[in-house]
Amino acid sequence: TATCSTGTPGLTATCSTGAPGLTATCFTGALGLTATCSTEHFSHTSDGMDWYSNAQAFLQVLQLAVKRRVDRAPVPSQVDAWHSLVDSHTDSGPGHVDSEPLHMYPHMESGHSCVAQTSCHVDSHVVLGPSQSGSEPNRVALESYGRRGFARVAILYSGGVDSTVLAALTDRCLDPNEEIDLINVAFEQKCTPNSKQTSFDVPDRQSAIQSLKELNPRRKWNLVLVDVTQEELNHLRKDHISHLVYPLCTVLDDSIGCALWFAARGRGVLYCHGNQTGVGTHYTSTAKTLFIGIGADEQMGGYARHRTKFRSEGWEGLMKEVEMETKRLSRRNLGRDDRCVADHRRDGQFPFLDETVVDYLQRLPMTKKLDLTLPRGVGEKRLLREVARILGCHVAATLPKRAIQFGSRMAKSTNSRELGSDVCDRLLASDD
Repeated sequence: TATCSTGTPGLTATCSTGAPGLTATCFTGALGLTATCSTEHFSHTSDGMDWYSNAQAFLQVLQLAVKRRVDRAPVPSQVDAWHSLVDSHTDSGPGHVDSEPLHMYPHMESGHSCVAQTSCHVDSHVVLGPSQSGSEPNRVALESYGRRGFARVAILYSGGVDSTVLAALTDRCLDPNEEIDLINVAFEQKCTPNSKQTSFDVPDRQSAIQSLKELNPRRKWNLVLVDVTQEELNHLRKDHISHLVYPLCTVLDDSIGCALWFAARGRGVLYCHGNQTGVGTHYTSTAKTLFIGIGADEQMGGYARHRTKFRSEGWEGLMKEVEMETKRLSRRNLGRDDRCVADHRRDGQFPFLDETVVDYLQRLPMTKKLDLTLPRGVGEKRLLREVARILGCHVAATLPKRAIQFGSRMAKSTNSRELGSDVCDRLLASDD
């Protein structure tokens, strides 16, 4: 490892090369600043080799969990693929298109009567309008069928260590010719408190673009930028999302539920180099399987409260906290998350909660999973960060934890003085 200067006074970054004499580029966490440094000395300490060996073993367990889910991921139906194509060829954006009967295009036929329809659903809430023969966007879209691939798997992608490791492992398990959708959600923010200008350039958007550069360049990655305006958030939270989050009703449930619902919808624009805003090719994910990184933080001490507990009560207090959080996951999180994802006819999959992964981590001593004597972004989930380095994801390996409601800036879209445990009036207002 080496500590290097970024060129900004007082700002340094620590990075690991993983091998002697290599030059490493590390991400400082400060608005895209990077620093390049090289190590002069490299020592194979017993501690370092233990972490590496444990990370190799954990990588194999986690990769098998991902592979089982990839192998079960269904191929998008022709109707699903058609919806995605139409979304990407219409000027008015996803969900606002004219429908044509699929039986007009013989190469789209599958032998099933359900394929030939004059109208159908794009998602749970948007219905295609009546047929208008000769609609140019539909014709272009349908003629494109077969010339581009469609993703079977999507990943809720923040660019952090959890989602980036899942992306890298999915790449290992999937046919190299298949596409993978990376879904990144951002909520509208004012550029300044009194400004009328807004932006979607949130922390998770920046880290997603940074981490994407380290994924397999031969893979076709679809980074889907999902931008949610304040108006759309207010409308759909009240009329729809609140009913999915129910019976949970806290500010935390509101933030996570809304972020997950919009992400799982999978509708946005495709990222291209230099474009981080909602101006680009419209795209709706066809994937029926959505990978979500929940479970890594609870089992490997990823939250700030774990560091607080460690400082106040030591290893014993930390172990009790991790055990409590892991046991309550199904009751506290998974029901809400599954309802928000399934509302879009997608199957939420949680590889970090695979039985073999949980069993492996439970058998591993806490001191082999994290080291909270090290700084933030290094010590928490250290085992997983070592896995990320093995996979070549050095940017993600050094990023500190940001929960989805903070990284997407969902939490800042509401009253910043609220506590996560407070009852959320915005959810209860839907009952009126």
